[in-house]
Amino acid sequence: MLGHYGDAGPVLLNPHHITRKQLAIYGSWGSEPRHMRQALEFLQARGDRFPFEQLVTHRFPLEKTTEALETTARWKSTKSVVVPGMGK
Repeated sequence: MLGHYGDAGPVLLNPHHITRKQLAIYGSWGSEPRHMRQALEFLQARGDRFPFEQLVTHRFPLEKTTEALETTARWKSTKSVVVPGMGK
């Protein structure tokens, strides 16, 4: 399973389904620094062909971080960004 999710709380899980099939479950969070470099290179190489700037639908000043998180949690934005120093 692969995906991006928010914390939806606990889930019921029957361990029998895992042990019977001898499955392994691994969790992973975040990325490595090289992924950021690769993403920036990708954006730089293709920025003239795709409107990547449109991916960010909402920008918030640091003082409105809570509002940014709430907007994202309510699925009201595609990508919210907190910009320190915004509006100063």
